[in-house]
Amino acid sequence: MKALLRSILLCLMVGTPALAEPTPSATINQNQQSIIGTWSTNIFNQSIVIIFDNTGVIKIVSEKTYGDYKYYELAEYNKLMDQISNESFKLDPDLKYKQQGNSLEVTHPDGRIEKNTLDFVNSGRTLNLSRENNSESVAVFTKVSDSNEISKNTESLTTLEGHFQGLRKLVALQTAQSDYWVQKKRFVSQLTNLNSKIKPMPNSDRSYRYELLKQGQRQSIIAAIPTQPNLRSFVLQLDRVGRRQQPFNGIICGTDRPSDQIPPLPQFKKKELVCAPKTHQVDLNYSIESSLLKSSQPRAIH
Repeated sequence: MKALLRSILLCLMVGTPALAEPTPSATINQNQQSIIGTWSTNIFNQSIVIIFDNTGVIKIVSEKTYGDYKYYELAEYNKLMDQISNESFKLDPDLKYKQQGNSLEVTHPDGRIEKNTLDFVNSGRTLNLSRENNSESVAVFTKVSDSNEISKNTESLTTLEGHFQGLRKLVALQTAQSDYWVQKKRFVSQLTNLNSKIKPMPNSDRSYRYELLKQGQRQSIIAAIPTQPNLRSFVLQLDRVGRRQQPFNGIICGTDRPSDQIPPLPQFKKKELVCAPKTHQVDLNYSIESSLLKSSQPRAIH
């Protein structure tokens, strides 16, 4: 999947046929309508919230709901997860906008300016966005509120970095486990043996502690439990399944809410490995098997 911010830009500036047209309604006086406020739309089955603040800055977050818990993620979350093996990351600069009547100019970080036309309908609660000199709708937004600030229930950059650090070492530990299995045909029974096979990760160790919950000849389960507030706990289960091209099956689950407890372990349902209730699967946007297994040049295990 493309980075979320890139998807937003695509829908704002290029257009997508996936968005449905709104129910026709009488258009009101454009000069009386301001885009400032919080709007929502749906892109690639993802609920997106876009805030046009009163300083000319566009903020984008994605809405997440797990059970009765709803929160918001920064638009860079998926990009960060794509960079799980990198040393660092940075958020892209904010988009800037300027509204004049029914005209909307959006300025990209590289200085490019896109010109769009606004069409407020349904007493200003629905907004059709089209490219200048083109009546075809690019995106349809629904007004959420007049607030031009990000919700307090949005995960902070500190939280984002904390999750990154926790997942980074969790993946590294299970990668070391898969390497060990390639050499010894079994998994390590002591986490200290795995720590000696990976590079030091002090930032990860400051945010999380790690426990080897279960290991056997064909299975390894490691959990990452936060030592800092407002972080989720994670568990990564790795099973040896015996296929030549895909010898491991794995899943990463995170708690729905922040938690400092060991998360529930994944479960098998209808012969499929799934996350337990009150947890959800963490999608790193690439195959877990390929990210964990590096058997082409296995490291020496003593």
